[in-house]
Formats: sequence, C-alpha cells, structure tokens
Amino acid sequence: MIKRTVTKQAQIKLQNRRRSLKLLAIAMTVLLLADVAGMVLLTPLAEARTPSTRFTVSYNANGGRGTMANTTVTHGISTPLRRNTFTHSNPDMVFVGWHARRVNANGRNEWRYVSGAGAIRWIQQGATIPAGFARSLYRDQHSVSATTSLNNGQVTMFAQWAPSRF
Repeated sequence: MIKRTVTKQAQIKLQNRRRSLKLLAIAMTVLLLADVAGMVLLTPLAEARTPSTRFTVSYNANGGRGTMANTTVTHGISTPLRRNTFTHSNPDMVFVGWHARRVNANGRNEWRYVSGAGAIRWIQQGATIPAGFARSLYRDQHSVSATTSLNNGQVTMFAQWAPSRF
C-alpha cells in the first residue's frame, strides 16, 4: 500500500479551490446584483453572460424632437446614459427622465418596474402589473451595466415629459 503525503501548502491550495468552486456554485443559484445609479437591478444569473457581452441603448424622444446617438454598454461595466438633448414642442413640458424597455430572449418587449419597497421587475408589455409596482424612472445620465444580458441586446430609453408648471 502506497502512502501519499500532501504538503500543508498543497492542502491550503486545494481548500482554496474548493472554496472558490463552492462560491461559484452559490453565485450561480442566486441573483446577480448590479448597481444601477443608486438602485439595485436584479437579473437572474442564468441569463447573465460574460463581461464581453454588449448591448445597445437607443433613445426615443417620445413626443419630443431631435436625435441622439446610441450607447454601447458592455454587460457588467457601469456606463452612463447620454445626456438628454431632446426638446419638446410644448415649452411647458420638461424632461424628467427615462423609462426603459428591453427586448427579451423571446423577442418580446419588457418594461422596467419598481415597487414602493424598491424591488425591480422586468414585466412583459401587455401583462398585468402587480400591485404596488410602477414604471421605474432613470434619471438623466444614469449609469447602467446590466439592463439586459443578451448578447447584442436592445434597450430603448423613452424620454418622459412633465409640465413645468403645476
């Protein structure tokens, strides 16, 4: 019978690898948390891609005028949205932020909603909105990093306007 001797250093290295694998396994079963300008965006890790995954953010004037260049975002890297340059034809309307719509893996549109408690959900267009949820509002130049995890995914930011005088 052969007796194998393992050095203390080799034991530590093996323990560290096992610990890393356990942490990876845990991470794969929970949600990926991405800081999105003060809010936490929850995206199922199963949908997440490698950091080289890119998506495009386009901008819709939503009743306003003008054009804005797209923003390319690498998943997991915080990238600010462009500063709004749209104007509204009604001088009493002011820009207040962006509503986000993304295309999911099934090619369907989803809107980003937030509850009063801060829970984030992407809800398919036309679906029933759960009680307590409203469309979330991204502020101007808000940073995004995990708005979608689909490679070559598409997110559209819709300008939101409100009367300047109440």
